[in-house]
Amino acid sequence: MKLLKLKLENFKGVREFSLDADGKNVAVYGSNGTGKSTLFDAFTWCLFGKNSKDEKDFGIKTRNALGDEIPKMEHAVEMTVENKGRTMVLRREYKERWRKARGTDRAVYDGNTTDFYFGPVGEVLTKVPGRRYQEIVSSMIPEQLFKLLTDPLFFNEKLSWKERRSILTKVCGEVSDADVAAADPALAEVTAMAAGRSIDETRQALRQSIKKTSDARAECEPRADECRKAMKPLTAEEHEKAAAVDHLEKVLSDLQAQKASILAAGAQARLQSQKLSVENKIRELEAKRQEAYRTEANEIQERLDAEQRTDTLLKRKADDLIYKTTVVKVEINHAEEQLQDLRKSWDDEYGIQFEGGEITTICPTCGQTMPEEKLQEAREWMEREEAAFNTQKAAKLKQINECGKKLTEQKRKLTEELKDLTDQAAALGPQLDESRKIVNAIQAKLTALEMPPAGNTEVALRNSLEKIEDQLAAGRPSHEAEDLDKEIWKANEQLKAAQQIRNYEDVNQKIQARIGELLHQGRELAQKQTDLERKLYLCDRFLRKKAEMVNALAAKKFKYVRFVMFKPNISNDGIEECCEASFQGVPYKDLNTGFRVNAGLDVINTLIDVYGEDAPIFFDNAESVTKLIPTKAQMIRLVVSEKDKTLRVEKEN
Repeated sequence: MKLLKLKLENFKGVREFSLDADGKNVAVYGSNGTGKSTLFDAFTWCLFGKNSKDEKDFGIKTRNALGDEIPKMEHAVEMTVENKGRTMVLRREYKERWRKARGTDRAVYDGNTTDFYFGPVGEVLTKVPGRRYQEIVSSMIPEQLFKLLTDPLFFNEKLSWKERRSILTKVCGEVSDADVAAADPALAEVTAMAAGRSIDETRQALRQSIKKTSDARAECEPRADECRKAMKPLTAEEHEKAAAVDHLEKVLSDLQAQKASILAAGAQARLQSQKLSVENKIRELEAKRQEAYRTEANEIQERLDAEQRTDTLLKRKADDLIYKTTVVKVEINHAEEQLQDLRKSWDDEYGIQFEGGEITTICPTCGQTMPEEKLQEAREWMEREEAAFNTQKAAKLKQINECGKKLTEQKRKLTEELKDLTDQAAALGPQLDESRKIVNAIQAKLTALEMPPAGNTEVALRNSLEKIEDQLAAGRPSHEAEDLDKEIWKANEQLKAAQQIRNYEDVNQKIQARIGELLHQGRELAQKQTDLERKLYLCDRFLRKKAEMVNALAAKKFKYVRFVMFKPNISNDGIEECCEASFQGVPYKDLNTGFRVNAGLDVINTLIDVYGEDAPIFFDNAESVTKLIPTKAQMIRLVVSEKDKTLRVEKEN
């Protein structure tokens, strides 16, 4: 698309002006406020009903000296363009609508209306509906493509990095995962691992698995320690006593058999038989109490394990909240320090004044008064220098203000995040206290657990045993039998003590088995984590390879600009997608205005080649750039010139 003529009628204070470009590059000169930027606004409004800043609602109407809108005035923009070998005229009119109030002859304002016209050059324009008008414009050039082709700063500054990346993908071509795997066979595992997911999704899933595995691994040792605390320590002597249970049972049985043999021939044989029977029943009941003790101990241990797991998770969550809170506080302090630095920078920059010096009226060479035209040239040069200084100063102050706004918003979000973390920690505290109380209570119960007391049946049997023993004593057994009774009592007491220790051993063995399970689980989780981290490394390596291939494709499409499509992620040691431009090796954000414009022109040149479309490039504040790279589209430069109090147009030959 080439602009041949642009005509303004009562548009944004410009009563009447015609820009005769004839499809050539033009420069429009004028001092501030003469309407240079208005030309770009008129061009975009005529096409799309928006100004150059993409705003629909802006001041079109002409105002008087007091700033009031002048009523009943028609506003219009008409443009003549050449597009794809056709020359046509487009016209958009903005009018006030008036109606007579009921019962009076006085007309009252009733809103605005917009009319649209279209037709070939030299013929009467046809009025068309707004929808038809937009269809005509869209057939010439879509609005989004128009923005990309007319504003050198639009691509790099007004689009998000995702939008830039999407366009570059269309321009440069996509690098598939299969292409990456083919370029480096060692990365084929990554495509198989993804199984239909994107590499980013795969990396995210791996990070989650690594964190989950790491958390589970970290729980194993604390839980093993809790189990160790629940074990009852036993000495070597106590272990020896427990090992003698079988032997003591046989000794007791032999002693009882000996006594029975001695008493068998006597009158007390029947009583002795009864005694043995009662003692056997008592031992059976004692064995049941011991089994009940072991069962209850196991149940308490299982409850303790479950509560300890819950307590560990809560403590880990609390530690995580403490860590996140610390990080956010550091970030808030850092943001505040940056804001303070920005405030100082603003004050310092604001305090800098233009120091142009005085214009001397005496020639330093000949000592004569300098001619008026030379003095005027010096004054104009001084004015340009001061204007350039003020423009640069305003730009720096604006940049500082924008950075300050971003940092203030960042600090606000961080403060909200800190409050949320604090609230979470406050809510978690009672849960953690309650969990610790439960763990301590169960631990105390396990420690205090003792053998269940004898039941009524066992008590009755022991009473019966005492009576039998009294009867046996009254029968005056032989001295040999009395000696055996003493040995039997001693062996029985030793057996009871040994059986108690064996019960402790049984509980300790089960706890030790649980500790072994936890340690084995920890080793398995460590191996799993290592394998997951290896897979994550392969994914990162995959993306780096893809980045190299994508960057290589982009480098072929652009003459000056280079794009970084991936950048390191310092938070997780990986890489993440981006779309950041550089010009001659300098990042776009660090470029001055001139280099930024040239970077945008290079992008526009490439887009023209890809889409086969072009549109006039409007370059506002063109005086700030001394050298522009060649462009494939019509260039309309808007130049600040203090000496031009009305717009002045220069066309290239």
